[in-house]
Amino acid sequence: MKTTGMIRTIDKLGRVVIPSEYRKFLNINPDEEVEVILTSDGVLLRKFEPYCVLCGKKTALSEIGTSHLCRDCIEVAKRL
Repeated sequence: MKTTGMIRTIDKLGRVVIPSEYRKFLNINPDEEVEVILTSDGVLLRKFEPYCVLCGKKTALSEIGTSHLCRDCIEVAKRL
């Protein structure tokens, strides 16, 4: 993984500021969600993009509780 030399301090509440250059590059705006993923190398942050929990599609989604389902999977579920 390429390092950029940007170092940030974690505050007393466990927060860290994502540099503005990164937020602009990733098109992360205030109040948008980011995904926090634990990897073998450390922690990965990425902009959260909803996806169907059954098939992984990212289009035609409906929010069901805290998850998302695509139109196709909803239709399949209706037939069961």
